[in-house]
Amino acid sequence: AKLLQPINESNLNLVGKEEIQFSWEKDSTAYSYEFEIIDTTKASKKSVYKATTNETSISFKDLQKFQDGKYIWGISL
Repeated sequence: AKLLQPINESNLNLVGKEEIQFSWEKDSTAYSYEFEIIDTTKASKKSVYKATTNETSISFKDLQKFQDGKYIWGISL
């Protein structure tokens, strides 16, 4: 599934935010989507959050999991 928001390689300012909306394109062959956020700040990548959903978006509200650093997110079917 193609990732839509936030845009790849974008910088996010979380000051004053209560959530981040992640979204992706619908895949007609998918029954559900595996969503994951990974901390890539250090050499060893660490999963910060994982969820399974039938929707094409997730509102992530656990923002205290984010420290200054680099993160990637992705979807698998």
